[in-house]
Amino acid sequence: MKRNKPSFIKELLPYFSSYKRLVALGFVFILCSTALSLALPLFIGDLINDITAIKGGQVVQLLLIVACSLLFESVSTYALAIAGQKVVRDIRTTAWSNVLSFEAGEFDQRNSGELASRIISDSSAIVSFVSNDLPGVIIGVITILGSVAIMFSLDAVMTAVFIVLVPLIIFTIKPISNRVLTLSEKNQELIAKINGLFTETLSHNRLIKCHNAEKQEEKRGANRIDEIYSFSKSVAKIQALLNPIMGAIITLIVVGVVGVGAYRANLGLVSIGALVSFILYFFQIIQPIQSIGTFILEKEAVKGSTVALIQLLKTQGEELNAGQSKFVTDSIVFNNVSFSYNNDDYIIDGVDCVFERGKKTAIVGQSGAGKTTIFSLLERFYTPQKGQILVGNENISNISLSSWRMAFGYVLQDNVVITGTIKENILYGLYREVAVDELNIVLDSSNLRDFVEQQHEGIDYFVGERGCLLSGGQKQRIVIARALLRNPEYLLLDEATANLDSDSEKIVQDALDNLLRDRTSIIIAHRLSSVLSADKIIVLQNGTIAAQGSHNELYSNSAYYRNIVNQQFPDFSQET
Repeated sequence: MKRNKPSFIKELLPYFSSYKRLVALGFVFILCSTALSLALPLFIGDLINDITAIKGGQVVQLLLIVACSLLFESVSTYALAIAGQKVVRDIRTTAWSNVLSFEAGEFDQRNSGELASRIISDSSAIVSFVSNDLPGVIIGVITILGSVAIMFSLDAVMTAVFIVLVPLIIFTIKPISNRVLTLSEKNQELIAKINGLFTETLSHNRLIKCHNAEKQEEKRGANRIDEIYSFSKSVAKIQALLNPIMGAIITLIVVGVVGVGAYRANLGLVSIGALVSFILYFFQIIQPIQSIGTFILEKEAVKGSTVALIQLLKTQGEELNAGQSKFVTDSIVFNNVSFSYNNDDYIIDGVDCVFERGKKTAIVGQSGAGKTTIFSLLERFYTPQKGQILVGNENISNISLSSWRMAFGYVLQDNVVITGTIKENILYGLYREVAVDELNIVLDSSNLRDFVEQQHEGIDYFVGERGCLLSGGQKQRIVIARALLRNPEYLLLDEATANLDSDSEKIVQDALDNLLRDRTSIIIAHRLSSVLSADKIIVLQNGTIAAQGSHNELYSNSAYYRNIVNQQFPDFSQET
């Protein structure tokens, strides 16, 4: 049996709990405003019945009722709108926090631009709904119920005619709302995809330019825009159909009710004042009825956005602080570890090795052998399907992710430099105060001081989007400074000098030597110097360990290692 999905409004209600007082204030003023609005037609009717005896005080009372009604409505609308804005702010904050905690595998399956769209665009639809549409429909429902009750007291026959005709609106809107929901979900999906495309394309602007790919990307973007345009036309068609239908139904109700009322007034069954009051109540109801019709359509439209956003909120993320916060830094042991990204073919299979504390271990192998996967498992981006990874005798899964990752420093080929200043990049991810003296030591150790002093802004020099104003060597030295400041027990290096020119390589290598001193370091080796200086070398072949040992031992005893060295390090001459 198909299970009904919970109402998206029920999903949003818990977020209102923190603002109960503000919501209650809004409702109190709604009731006050509605009560005055309901009293107004009766007051006007009484004046008309005795129009020749109107006094100045009655006119003042009439103006006060109108003024207070408008004031109360304004206050209630503001209070509920602010509550709605706070709720949306909390949803966005929670969604952003949860997305940041996603496991690496979750990001593998999603486009970053689409995730951003869910948080911003989808929540924007909710803003309008909870801040404007929802308060409006609440006021409308109260107004309708109160008005209908008073209309019954004025004339039951005219009210019965009105009630019989109103269901026409509901029967008209229901099938249209279902179609709007379908289109809305597809439209939000298309918007998320185009945001993803634009985000990815703009981040690769240099790739586009150097390959003259502007026309190709222009065409891809235009195709996405055309898809959204096509769906917008479908929505426009529905609106074009709905508006005249609603207008015709409203006109029918007006003619029916006013016609019956005029006939009964001619017969003397209702007074002129009562008829005027009834008509005023009728027109007072028409706008809320239209608002409710619009609300139903908006509800279906925003439902598609909310469902996707709620899914983000419910997606399980990493628990950074679950597990023990302290552990003894020791050698890291891979015990029969196997891992697959798609639960099919293992990328690494049955890996047994030890990364000894205080030693330098190099990992070599052909492309696709599993080197980067080992790094990802060390960083706990993924969990092995088989085997375990130990630090000493402790399974690393028992250690909190936050504590584990704080013990690591990273210097990779494609190091990420954030948009900001040199200082902001160096301090990135650090949650403690850093003294000026400590910062100066790091600048010296990373060979970054000369570059910093050459800049007018010094350490506050703006590096551009993702470090576009820096050279490759400057980026690497900033990342090395960042790692030095963390003072990690373990260091992961994906050959940080592999893509640098000889001058930059020497400067960066000197900085790396300072970083490597007295640390447990694990290096994916692309340079002969890294192989020769390693205390131990692990040779990977098709996800398994083909051999491990010192360079001289492996070169003498492993034909596979000897072949890798001769292929990847053509400048090699065996040490004796």
